[in-house]
Amino acid sequence: MSTAAKNSLLKITEEPPKNAYFIMTLEDISNTLDTIKSRAAVYQMDNYTRENIDEYARRSHKPAESDFEIIHAICDVPGDVDLLYTYKPSEFYNYVIQVVDNINEVEGANAFKIADKLALKQDSTGYDVKLFLRAFMAICVSRMQTEPLKYASGTSITSKYISQLGIKGISKQMLIDGWLLEIRKYWMR
Repeated sequence: MSTAAKNSLLKITEEPPKNAYFIMTLEDISNTLDTIKSRAAVYQMDNYTRENIDEYARRSHKPAESDFEIIHAICDVPGDVDLLYTYKPSEFYNYVIQVVDNINEVEGANAFKIADKLALKQDSTGYDVKLFLRAFMAICVSRMQTEPLKYASGTSITSKYISQLGIKGISKQMLIDGWLLEIRKYWMR
């Protein structure tokens, strides 16, 4: 949340309407004002386990055994599995592998064509941006043994841009363009 949003939320929690209750879900409680936390009852939920995700995938999508490697690499919640199965998982993952392999090999202007396969607007078709970035990061993590500096920087940069996706009003096109420029800058050294 922006500072203005945090302060607006603080105002309403200090003087709530009569008989009103607020339920907030947060990924990172450290990003919340202490004065808001002091007025709240905090319940921490456990993350889904790998077994939970596997069970959900088996029941809902009947994945091929080869799909589980992809599911384990990028899916943290059942919604991620559902999103992955709006595509052909292996086709999606192979596309991301091609991007990892070629992102700094193509000419500058052609690199921006990566975004052509991403759903950058609310009603557009293409791969989900967050799922794409998570797959990119997973591939970087799996390759860190081969070129640690290159793939560690890819992981770090991509993680930063994934967290920015949660900012309301941010342009996905500009986010992907910024991510692409930063990755290429580090990988072309």
